[in-house]
Amino acid sequence: MDNVSFTIGIPAKNEENNIRHTLLSIFKNICFMEQKLHYNYEIIVYVNNSVDATNLIAEKVLKNNNIKDYKVFKRSEELV
Repeated sequence: MDNVSFTIGIPAKNEENNIRHTLLSIFKNICFMEQKLHYNYEIIVYVNNSVDATNLIAEKVLKNNNIKDYKVFKRSEELV
């Protein structure tokens, strides 16, 4: 079977109470799929105007689960 590549994009805003569970649920499904398929994937979490620790929690969970290809982008709205 050919290698499959895909990206999982997760938009988040003020989700510090949910982002850990969301990411762990994704990992659980990826592990199940890895038993049957060979693939490469990346996870991108786009944190938009959060005032909580969503981005820090996402970074920690991704790092602690040995995800090699991930990015966490944080956008803050700047007042002009």
